[in-house]
Amino acid sequence: MLFDPRSSASSGAALMFVHGLGSSQTAYASRAEAASQALGVQCLTLDLSGHGDDKANSAQYSVYQHLEDVIASYDYLAALETTDPARIGGCGASYGAYLTALLSADRSLERLLLRAPALASNVDFPASSSPFTSSELRDEPEAFDSLAVLSRYTGEVLVLESELDERIPHSQIVAYLRACRRSEHEVIPGATHALTAPVWNEAFVQAIIRWFRGL
Repeated sequence: MLFDPRSSASSGAALMFVHGLGSSQTAYASRAEAASQALGVQCLTLDLSGHGDDKANSAQYSVYQHLEDVIASYDYLAALETTDPARIGGCGASYGAYLTALLSADRSLERLLLRAPALASNVDFPASSSPFTSSELRDEPEAFDSLAVLSRYTGEVLVLESELDERIPHSQIVAYLRACRRSEHEVIPGATHALTAPVWNEAFVQAIIRWFRGL
């Protein structure tokens, strides 16, 4: 879904959102709309293959296809006449944050917000014989090491942590912060991984707006 502020204040900047494993773009619609209106930027959400309306086929897809999904979505956003390709930001959560970090190796992203980011060690990589595996991506294992990718990224990164996250340990947050050349760290007090409480979700939305202001 594309959210466009449709105002003269729109600067050509754009922001894409990548959801986590087992989630969908529906969870990001209100966040993207709020960011679009507050910042005057276009915001794009997407469903990874095997998610959203395609969730019945989730077993057919892997990280290889999901990275291709994210790259294709970025290319769509960057190609819009109303988008300045030099002013695109990326926001992802959990597995989506991992994919967003990987995207920065292949596409230009001005700024990143990674909420509760997963690591390659958290990802289920299929056997190389899988018919659904892209051979081009499979032959580049370092392309799937988000920490190695971020060590080469020169933009600013906000790593957002849930204080009581039951899935992503604090050690992974520290690993991301150490990997980034220019990083900041914020914590959502009392929050668990899924941000089920409205106050936690609002804290996430406000972090998005603060971080991408001036994009």
